[in-house]
Amino acid sequence: MFETFTKNPRDWRFHLGFWLCYSLWYWLVNSLDGTKVSLWELVWVTPMFALACYACYLILEHYVFIGAYWKAALIFLGFFLAYSFLAYLLTYKEAPKWGVRMYNNEVAYTQLAFLQSMLVIVGRYGVFGFAYFLIKRSIYYWQEQVETEKSKQRYEYRSLAGTASLHLMGNLTEEWYVALREVSKELALEIRKAYLLLIYLMESHRIDGPKVITIKQEWEAMERYIELLHSPSFHPEVLKLELDEQLKAYTVPPTTFVSLLENVAKHGKTDDLKKPVLFRVEPITGGYRVLCSNYVEQSSGRTSHGVGLENLRRRLALQYGDKFSLQTQWVGDVFRVELIVKT
Repeated sequence: MFETFTKNPRDWRFHLGFWLCYSLWYWLVNSLDGTKVSLWELVWVTPMFALACYACYLILEHYVFIGAYWKAALIFLGFFLAYSFLAYLLTYKEAPKWGVRMYNNEVAYTQLAFLQSMLVIVGRYGVFGFAYFLIKRSIYYWQEQVETEKSKQRYEYRSLAGTASLHLMGNLTEEWYVALREVSKELALEIRKAYLLLIYLMESHRIDGPKVITIKQEWEAMERYIELLHSPSFHPEVLKLELDEQLKAYTVPPTTFVSLLENVAKHGKTDDLKKPVLFRVEPITGGYRVLCSNYVEQSSGRTSHGVGLENLRRRLALQYGDKFSLQTQWVGDVFRVELIVKT
């Protein structure tokens, strides 16, 4: 809901200036048809007009705008009665004392004429409030669209900036591959694998890139990542990879499996064949499940930033909404991640 005029000091100056100009215009119009309006009358009449305007505006903003129509109707009725009573005090009962006049004194007072006058005033200046409501709402939606566009541009810039570094590394690895393939085919092949992995990551980070890819493609990217892990503390033989063949055509957001395995490579114990790392993708009713479990290296020396799995969870939420679950669990010194996706 957009802000009311009371929250912006500049609006006070605008409204004050508007009603000063309107009171001058009101005095001029009445003077042209021979009706004399004193300055004292303007002091009382103009706030009454403004009260009708802003009351209707606030009812529209705080109740009609959110769909509370019955409450709005009751509040408007209460306002109308209170406003009419105040007008009666000012124009008839206390008029001799204060010298205030809102109507032509030549018109005899009747209850019906008074009610008609109140309806005319509230209706006329309520239209002012309705117009102000529409203007404020239009400005609010315009500002929202501008801010959305700015946020989109900021996101696009950051995404493109992130892709630029990957693109740079991709070009470098391709140059290394060309330079090394005549010197060491084995080393050149490893560089080529790194190049293909960087291209995969770059495509995954593109704004207009695919939101999902097949499990077969993601599995191949994960295997390429495993082939590039050269470390004394990482033995590929410790990995137990299981993929149900019927799931290869199913889809998954890019880098999902890679992110899970990257977490294993960073924090898991991957040098003991007696403590295997299990990575399984299996079908379930209405979808599939990814299970990743590994023993944790207590003294790996690597800092946990606590963002890898949370970033993955957020990306999955954006893609699947409530049709997925990502659960983590400690069982002794084994860390277990279970991802369930409903298709």
